[in-house]
Amino acid sequence: MLNIRLTLNFVTEEVGMSSHNLWKATFNSMEEAISIHRVDGTILKANRAFCKLVGLGEEEIIGKKCFEVVHKSLNFPHFCPMKKSIKALDKRSVEVSMGGRHFIVSTYPIVEDSAECTKVVHVIKDVTQLKRAREALKKYAEKLEKANSQRQLLIDIISHDLLNIVGTIMNSQELLLKSPLAQGQRRLVECSLQSSLRLVDIIRQASSYSRLEDIDKLSFKEIELVEIINISYRLLMSDFKRKGIRVILPQGKFWVLGDEILSEVFYNLLSNALKYSPEGSTVKVEVKEEPESIVVSVADEGCGIPEEYRETIFDRYVRGGKSGVKGTGLGLAIVKRIVELHNGEVWVEANSPKGSVFKVRLMRSMPKASVALF
Repeated sequence: MLNIRLTLNFVTEEVGMSSHNLWKATFNSMEEAISIHRVDGTILKANRAFCKLVGLGEEEIIGKKCFEVVHKSLNFPHFCPMKKSIKALDKRSVEVSMGGRHFIVSTYPIVEDSAECTKVVHVIKDVTQLKRAREALKKYAEKLEKANSQRQLLIDIISHDLLNIVGTIMNSQELLLKSPLAQGQRRLVECSLQSSLRLVDIIRQASSYSRLEDIDKLSFKEIELVEIINISYRLLMSDFKRKGIRVILPQGKFWVLGDEILSEVFYNLLSNALKYSPEGSTVKVEVKEEPESIVVSVADEGCGIPEEYRETIFDRYVRGGKSGVKGTGLGLAIVKRIVELHNGEVWVEANSPKGSVFKVRLMRSMPKASVALF
């Protein structure tokens, strides 16, 4: 219920304007189309926005029925909220479309000393742009949902069907290698098998990265880092030995708050070191404690990463220059995403005298304080 009593004397003294002029200036400054009616629809007052909306001057509007001016009809339209507003002595609103535009029409009853509604404030707000924006957002959301569905289908195809096909090819390649082959033939089959293994790695990385993009939060528990690093190394141990690379692993126990998915961080960092390290070189993994965190470093003696690439090397599909580049760049993007989910940080520095050092900082699991019982 709207009980209007104009008490503007204190305002008029400040702005140096009569109450009538102040009321009129305020009324006309509103962007909503506002009019004041009798209960039978006769227009008593209309602001500048209302006149502009109906395309008439104020002198052409005053004294006419609102339905004549706005709707060009002889009666109230069926959707008009005014009758309900008068009966309920409360605000009523309705959304209507006129001339290709959309409006929210609200009515506010004015109750005077008789406790009866004698007049109604009529407010029309143009919401065309808002409605169009909402419709555009809805269509975009529908397209996005469809795209996500197609993306998930593609991921499922890549993760399952393609892996099955590659698995069949690899079985055939391994069988061929067990049979008598000429030296040139054997070299071709071995090369083909390595390419198949690389394809499997790419498929798994793409599937893993896509899965990580959909994760917002992980469930943390106490994780022992050295054990996870050792497990990751064992998965790559035969490849390191094949290249004659010596791997120095950390000793002791270091606890962090994290998820077991952290194993993918150290697998990818070790895999990255394996790819870029020359035969006979050394890869060193170290763990250092800080007051509230633990830093793991993986140092190699490879070709190194130019300084201009060090800030973007963890972005998807960005790799450290053109010379000696291998892979898709997904491995380091996976590392970055998992570390971010752990509220940690990852970066790369130059190794001395050559190579790179990848560093990961994670939250340390602090020992629980003992509680004295009385």
